Amino acid sequence: MMRSQPIYLYDIAFPETSRWIPGDQYIRKEVRKLLQPLRGKPPGGLAKVTTNLILGLQKLGVEYQLHRRVERPPEGQVFGILHGPKSLCEQVAKVGQCIVGPGILNSPQEWSDLFTASPAVFNIQNCEWAAAMYRPVYGDRVKIWAMGIDHEKYAPSSTDPKQFDFLIYDKIRWRDTPAYANLLETCQAELEKAGCSSLYIRYGQYPKGKENAYHSMLRQCKAMLYLSENETQGFAYNEALSLGVPILAWNYGKWCDPNRLNYGLNDVAATSIPYWDDRCGVDFQIAADFEAQLGLFLEKLHQGQFAPRDYVLENLRLDQGAQRYLDLLKEAGHDA
Repeated sequence: MMRSQPIYLYDIAFPETSRWIPGDQYIRKEVRKLLQPLRGKPPGGLAKVTTNLILGLQKLGVEYQLHRRVERPPEGQVFGILHGPKSLCEQVAKVGQCIVGPGILNSPQEWSDLFTASPAVFNIQNCEWAAAMYRPVYGDRVKIWAMGIDHEKYAPSSTDPKQFDFLIYDKIRWRDTPAYANLLETCQAELEKAGCSSLYIRYGQYPKGKENAYHSMLRQCKAMLYLSENETQGFAYNEALSLGVPILAWNYGKWCDPNRLNYGLNDVAATSIPYWDDRCGVDFQIAADFEAQLGLFLEKLHQGQFAPRDYVLENLRLDQGAQRYLDLLKEAGHDA
């Protein structure tokens, strides 16, 4: 699929300035590139939004231009603003028709005049529960975009050593909330009681800071226990599904971020597994449910009832995610 002109994408950052001597920002940038393999800092979810979209566009044969600064696109072309500081995104959005998101706002109140102060056409959210939170302000201009994941890179292998029953993935962010209530310790105790071996990994604290350490641990495990209050997409668990690893997921059901109170939002329905069906695994809501749901999960696992990679290949391939984005651009007026 080829187009007469590339699509324009923006993942904007504030320009770096010199720190010690004039022009040293360029030297620091090159040094960071050289040190990156040693530091191994895993990319965040917002970085993967851009990376995975580009990979998907490449698979579709669609030309693109990715801009990191506030630059003007060709006259009359609808473009996409993926991520960046709101102040810079506001500057770009005023230039012309665009779709905005998902990596910009925590709440629609932060940019309530998006559609009156700019010719933006849509606000993009990753899943239904997030879209529902934005609709009271943005109405039907909120659109849902499920991103693709690198299903070829994260593919199971017959040589994967399945030495452990579970990888415990700890992404619990707000341990002082009633939703938590010693959840991790309860789950660990129940796994031990059930005779299940496990590995443990903490979000943001991968061994040596390298993301591939997480995937290496996944390949050693038959299943994953995923502990996260909420996700709008959840690349880590999506990649586990792609690797053929079924998941026992904590799905509390409400948005737990304490910042929600700053926007007058208290009881917001949410999920930690927005892209999911019965092939992916089993979920539970509170610690008291875990023992029973663990038993159900193990029974289904032993009976071979899970097929998580099939779900990914049907719904979350890179090319599918990119095509969904192109469709949104087209709907917003892109010359397809």
